[in-house]
Amino acid sequence: MATGFDASRLTGWGRRIFDGTDGIKQTAREAGVFGSVPDDGSTGASCAVTCRLGDWGDSFNADVTIRNTAATAVEGWRLDFALPGEQKLDHAWNARATQQGRQVRATGESWTETIPPGGTVSFGFNGSSTAGTNGVPASFTLNGSTCRTS
Repeated sequence: MATGFDASRLTGWGRRIFDGTDGIKQTAREAGVFGSVPDDGSTGASCAVTCRLGDWGDSFNADVTIRNTAATAVEGWRLDFALPGEQKLDHAWNARATQQGRQVRATGESWTETIPPGGTVSFGFNGSSTAGTNGVPASFTLNGSTCRTS
């Protein structure tokens, strides 16, 4: 339905399926779990973050995915979160990350700095813990706005 997996280069069939009279854009509604259309009628967050942790006691790897649930692209993103417990950030990939106390700030690299509408960006980091226990951050903010977590 798209040429070269590029959503901006739809084939004729892709345009019909997505943009046609009864196409996806005309008939679909985004699931509330993504944050832009919550069940309570409020506007909700414009982002959702998933963080998966590989825990080895005194060290860990984390994979973070940011989903842009807004109708416009996020250019130059900044994700802020606090590491729980005694966790220390050691290294990040696909993002630049710094830690001050428990607070971590991750920003996009040149190849991950734009999150298209409905799209995602992923990055990872590894770290260590002197307490021997690791967990995922409780909350995330994208450019100052709180994101849904899953």
